[in-house]
Amino acid sequence: MKEGTLVKWHKREGDEIKEGEVLFEVATDKAILEYPLLDGGLLGKILVQEGETALVNQPVALLLHSQEESSSLSREVIDHGSASDDSARSRPIVSSKHPSLLPPEDSFLNRCKASPLAKRIAKDQGIDLATIEGSGPNGRIMSRDLPSCSKGSQLFSTHTLSSTTTRFAEESLSPMRKALIKNVEQSKRTIPHFYLQAEVEVTQLVCLRQQLKDQGYKITINDLLVRATALALQKHPGINSGFDAENDKILRFQTIDISIAMRVEGGLFAPIVWQANLKEIQNLSQEIKQLVILAQRGKLRPDQYLGGSFTISNLGMFHVHHFQAIINPPQGAILAASTIRDTPLIRLGQVGCGKVLMLSLSCDHRVIDGADAAQFLATLEEYLSMPAFLLLSSDFQENSSSLSS
Repeated sequence: MKEGTLVKWHKREGDEIKEGEVLFEVATDKAILEYPLLDGGLLGKILVQEGETALVNQPVALLLHSQEESSSLSREVIDHGSASDDSARSRPIVSSKHPSLLPPEDSFLNRCKASPLAKRIAKDQGIDLATIEGSGPNGRIMSRDLPSCSKGSQLFSTHTLSSTTTRFAEESLSPMRKALIKNVEQSKRTIPHFYLQAEVEVTQLVCLRQQLKDQGYKITINDLLVRATALALQKHPGINSGFDAENDKILRFQTIDISIAMRVEGGLFAPIVWQANLKEIQNLSQEIKQLVILAQRGKLRPDQYLGGSFTISNLGMFHVHHFQAIINPPQGAILAASTIRDTPLIRLGQVGCGKVLMLSLSCDHRVIDGADAAQFLATLEEYLSMPAFLLLSSDFQENSSSLSS
């Protein structure tokens, strides 16, 4: 993480803050995290406003001992946006309580009266900020004040074009979208993907799921797919591998930790079910539901989404017939699951109707060979076509040498 967007201040300037109270929320590339104060104090000045981006270690506020300390400080320093450079430089800023929260004198006192986003836009477009009247606190110039930005938003700018050209709006990238772009670009540019597809009959799987539902067990098709994949990886550990590009080494993961790709507002998340092969279907299903709720709320902890040995991307709920997923490095493979379709099937020479699921396995050829990937898909197909095995305990699965036995 190099920067974050300050989403919300929980306190206002002048508020007393107790130790452990949440001061603000910051959006990282994966989640919105709360920042609790390590020690109490008085919020003297907010330096980074809501919606603005700050670099790691950049000061975001001025924290004081007490109201008495606030009154003793020069107002030209506290309200630095309205202070002249000469008057500000003449007064050093010292905090005996929280010196680490104060920036170096030069960087603090020479701040331009403009938000970081406004400065960036002005620099890119050659705008002289001295000619702009700011609408922010103490006359601070915000991005919305610049000619190229609409008055109603700091995130969008609409270009006025002629009637013969296409109109468009520009949207700033969220931290999550920036991380996603970097990840998929690296994956497609550096990883030699190859793809295997298998059409699996899942008529019995759908029936099993309906039977469980009728008995009050809210098990989803995706839950059963995660369970089947974990058991198949247990039988084919070579697929549960990755690649360390920096050191040119193959990673053989010792645990089966399945990342589940899901869409959330602003991008994608892949929360992890740790040691998925050791969890029976009821516990697995409950854990996945909790991860989905936390992901949608932006409340996942780093240990709930950083890592993983294999990823599943399921777009079946969107009625997608077939797609190929991009590998999530450093993992060596990802499974794409499409929608379940009714289709004619031939059984024992008779034409009937059944349900089929298209699976696509994307593999890193530096780690996984085609024959090994094919054998993994064949085992996964067996589990999905004979789903009673998915309800057996993990101990029984480990002692079973084959499905047919």
